[in-house]
Amino acid sequence: MAKKPKPQSWGFVRAMVDEMAKDDDATIRLVEKPVRRSVIPTGSLDLDRALRTGGWPCGVISIVHSRESLGKSTLCLAAARECQKLGGIPVYVDMERKLELVYAESMGVDTGRMPLIRPKSIEAGFRKLHRMADLIHKEAKGVPILFIWDSLHSGVTESESNDDAYKIGAYGPEAKVYSNAVKRFLFQLDDKNVAFLGVSQSRVGVGRRRT
Repeated sequence: MAKKPKPQSWGFVRAMVDEMAKDDDATIRLVEKPVRRSVIPTGSLDLDRALRTGGWPCGVISIVHSRESLGKSTLCLAAARECQKLGGIPVYVDMERKLELVYAESMGVDTGRMPLIRPKSIEAGFRKLHRMADLIHKEAKGVPILFIWDSLHSGVTESESNDDAYKIGAYGPEAKVYSNAVKRFLFQLDDKNVAFLGVSQSRVGVGRRRT
């Protein structure tokens, strides 16, 4: 069995990390004491336990998926309410343009303290979230932030919105935009204490019977 290195033998590692930390192409540090991720309660103790995290974790993308009309948006509003109870800031991206603010208020959400975004394209939505994460982190560093995207299957790309509405373009442009945006967005989620809650809805084909 290999011997455990003596503490003083790690001095060169610390010096190496300090030197490499001067570069701006990546972050590097030694973790002295691991810190548990911040979480935003779901509003349901049973679901908090089922997730094994105590809620929606910050720094992570969480997806709520089901068929339509099964309570996905209600679950998101419950999370927004719990985020506000923690002194945090929920932001609702209403891609479907269906959010009922009166219903949100009945759920206990202070809609006056929940920015509502209805972007014209998927790219515009992510640009707004990037900007808001920077501003909130600057003015209220450390507060939990919840970004709700409702839903992932709604909205169009900028190329689609600028094109002929009835023209058939390349296959799957939304998937490509989401893929690129999410890869960039992951850095902000972890760095700025942001939880991202996306709604995904399964669709039933026209003329097909539900199974």
